[in-house]
Amino acid sequence: MSKILYLTKGFIHPSNRMQQVIYSLLSSFGYDVLKTNKFSACDNNYIWVIAFFHEKNISLKELESLQTYVNNGGHLLLIHGSLASYKKSKQYTQLIGSTFVSHSKISPINVYKNDKMIGLVNDELYLFSFNQPPVILYMGKTSENTSPICWEKTVGKGKIISFSLGHKLQSIKSDLFKSILKDLLERKYENK
Repeated sequence: MSKILYLTKGFIHPSNRMQQVIYSLLSSFGYDVLKTNKFSACDNNYIWVIAFFHEKNISLKELESLQTYVNNGGHLLLIHGSLASYKKSKQYTQLIGSTFVSHSKISPINVYKNDKMIGLVNDELYLFSFNQPPVILYMGKTSENTSPICWEKTVGKGKIISFSLGHKLQSIKSDLFKSILKDLLERKYENK
């Protein structure tokens, strides 16, 4: 059974209930999941490190743990608030390849894969500035904005996948969210 390190923190955003729903999803996909709030647990015994939190500050030691994990061939999946965290850390935004700019109000988002609409979810559409053009996996469109909701970046021997949906419990419980999450985790990368 493949192992996932589920790195999550917070009490309100994400709520404990939301953290538990993601944990249950990962387990239902057949992974052995270790839930922790310790960045130091990141090592290459895990096929994925899944990050679902929202915080303002990251220590240099925590950042180095993430960088080392990915540089050595690990795969890091950042969900929702993890992409809006640590905005003042140039090292973090450089590592993940984007800087959070703003988000829409919660509204219907049409989700596209390969220019084909695959579903609709009510959530926030995050807007980013990118260090380099990302490899877009999924796009989101509201009545006001269009933005990638999922993209990948190669870092060292590993990959960072960013997935911006996940503000509301209803969105992470949706079939569309589950389908995208499963697709991301099943992507084949040569280093794992």
